[in-house]
Amino acid sequence: MSAANEDGRTVNVAEQWQAIELQHELLFRIVGQLERAVLERGRGASTFELLNHLDAYVVVHFTTEETLMAHAEFPELDAHRVEHESLRLTVSRLDTAIAKNHHAEAMTLVQAIRDWAGNHSSGADIRLAEYLRRRYGLTA
Repeated sequence: MSAANEDGRTVNVAEQWQAIELQHELLFRIVGQLERAVLERGRGASTFELLNHLDAYVVVHFTTEETLMAHAEFPELDAHRVEHESLRLTVSRLDTAIAKNHHAEAMTLVQAIRDWAGNHSSGADIRLAEYLRRRYGLTA
């Protein structure tokens, strides 16, 4: 269950996928907490801390997932990256909306992020998981 990366080292696909699945769970937790903070019209440290967590999540998770897809030669990599980029843009807009205290826009963007996460995990990520199962025999 390994794939060679560009410098010839192997990547344990099962371990990488398990890490990605844990990251998916983290996204839903962060978004839920952020949604509550925005509903409460929070602009305090906790809201900005949650935004920082979301910003960091996007960088780490997308890098991890896109790297695995490249190593596994996932045929839908480019389309998957496009979906990731749409979330990056939405998160950036959310950062701006909260910084400017645009509550209604922030709430709309948090809901869009929640919807994106649900749609992405039940669509593009399921297709990736199925590909990895077929190619590497993953069981989870």
